[in-house]
Amino acid sequence: MSKIRILSEQVANQIAAGEVVERPASVVKELLENSIDAGAAAISVEVEGGGTGLIRILDDGEGMDTDDLLLALERHATSKLRDAAGLAAISTMGFRGEALPSIASVSRFIMVSRPRQSATGSRVEQRFGQLQGCHETGAAKGTVVEVRDLFGNVPARRKFLKSRRTEMYHVEDVLRDQALAHPEIGFTLTVDGRVLWRLEPVSEASARLAAVLGYRGLLLPLAAGTEGDEDAACDGWLLEPDAAGGSGRQLYLTVNRRPVRNYHLQRTVAEAMSGLLLQGRQPVGLLRLVLPPEAVDVNVHPAKREVRFRDLTAVRSLVAAAVRRGLVWYQERQRESLFVPASTAAPRVQPGEVPTERWAPEPRRLLTPVAAADEVRDWSTLTAEPRGTMPEASTAAPRQQADGPVSSTSGPTVACPSMPADAATEAAAPTAALVPLAQLFDLYLLCSDGERLVVIDQHAAHERILYQQLREGYGGRRLASQHLLHPLPVELSPKELDTFEQHHDFLAELGFRLTPFGGETLLVQGLPALLGSEEPESLLREVLASLRQAPNSAGNLLPGAPFEELFARLACRAAIKSGSRLSPREMLDLLARMEASSTFSHCPHGRPVARYFTRAEIEKWFHRT
Repeated sequence: MSKIRILSEQVANQIAAGEVVERPASVVKELLENSIDAGAAAISVEVEGGGTGLIRILDDGEGMDTDDLLLALERHATSKLRDAAGLAAISTMGFRGEALPSIASVSRFIMVSRPRQSATGSRVEQRFGQLQGCHETGAAKGTVVEVRDLFGNVPARRKFLKSRRTEMYHVEDVLRDQALAHPEIGFTLTVDGRVLWRLEPVSEASARLAAVLGYRGLLLPLAAGTEGDEDAACDGWLLEPDAAGGSGRQLYLTVNRRPVRNYHLQRTVAEAMSGLLLQGRQPVGLLRLVLPPEAVDVNVHPAKREVRFRDLTAVRSLVAAAVRRGLVWYQERQRESLFVPASTAAPRVQPGEVPTERWAPEPRRLLTPVAAADEVRDWSTLTAEPRGTMPEASTAAPRQQADGPVSSTSGPTVACPSMPADAATEAAAPTAALVPLAQLFDLYLLCSDGERLVVIDQHAAHERILYQQLREGYGGRRLASQHLLHPLPVELSPKELDTFEQHHDFLAELGFRLTPFGGETLLVQGLPALLGSEEPESLLREVLASLRQAPNSAGNLLPGAPFEELFARLACRAAIKSGSRLSPREMLDLLARMEASSTFSHCPHGRPVARYFTRAEIEKWFHRT
């Protein structure tokens, strides 16, 4: 007697259901995809008992006649695929023909449908895979699918479901995915008789994103594309960095309007936003890819949650370009908001037209005014006298002037603490609109543009400026080096020497001047000028330790990506510290560098550099509104 048997259709459907229908949210997903493929303009989802009691999906799509209604419950019956060649260019949400029979095999299933051109509809009912009847009935145009007692015939499956709240969370997640992928469709979600969501159709996906997330802040527009035989495009919107989430799950991805999950693309977006997000925070937003159908394989998983790209590197490059463009737009918006003159702002301050005196407050005074009131009002009448740079740290070896792109100017050269003099000369003219008023706690600059109070974290601002100079200097454009008057021999451990040999070129680009001095000793002849008065030996050892721990750069498309943590640490170490009192000129120099920096809104660790308080907000504090 043969040991091998052909399984019955009912058992085969239940096995397929184990792959396609994992939980109530899987049912909602499959039925929503059918409604979308049917051309629905409005879809209603009703859920009771966490999805095991009832799932009902109503749509106003094209509907089906009686014959198609019965065929739809047969395995591998579909209107969306004709032959194997069609698998290479799938443009519909569904195509397998497995979902409906799989769902019907593990539930009490009713489907009512009426084609748009028909006067009556049809009703078919199955109970755990067994046909109970099919007949004509009165019905609205479209389709209604009702799923009751999900997994009622497989109680073991029910035991693996989570709480009602958790299952509803997954249902809502599926609905968010589809609502963001199809903003032109209206969606309603009713839970246990209460309307939880009602999303009206919109023409702009950004409006749908804001509605779904309940977000009223700034959205960063993303856009990038390719031209040629295979046109590809990427667009979308990201929430500004301060609104980042704690989970990558809030970055929604669609490929040819199909919601997908893809770790590589999520990682690409996070990498592109590195240095703007707090540790542990993840980008939030919507990323939409449009690719040739043959460039994407959606036939990877029965639930169609994942896709495979023919050229993942090209897709990641496209995504990275779109995000970078959005970040450039964001920085320009921040620059306009902070530095563009308001109608009541002070006249533009030209180089040299800055206060001359460094105000010396009493030791315990927390607020340091920049100048007297009349001086603040009339900056244009003030001139600066030359003032030397801050003294070097006593522990540092003596240095000469920095080499590289250092030049002198006819005007005064003033440097912020830990900032080399050459950086001050390269700064743009101080900003036109923003006027420093005082320094608070020797850490925050209080500024005004005539309409707002602007509070700037001096350490975070300087840290970002130095980080950008380090990051942008990597990759062939050597940073300035400051020579030591007395070269310093440093004996390295074998691991440190090995790291030096691996990263010799990078260290030279960074501004280190290091030469072998016999055995395991290096002669330190120069340090990066940006790092000011750092102690040479400890700085070198810290850099070598960081390089040893640098993550593998494989797959990261950003220049200098494996060294970003090192850049951030060096910038933090060299930046103006809390407790550093700045002169008026130093404040203006810092503001000018912020305005000139390609990125300035956040420190490399993701903390914001500036906060704004409008006049209306301040008046509200005192109940003047």
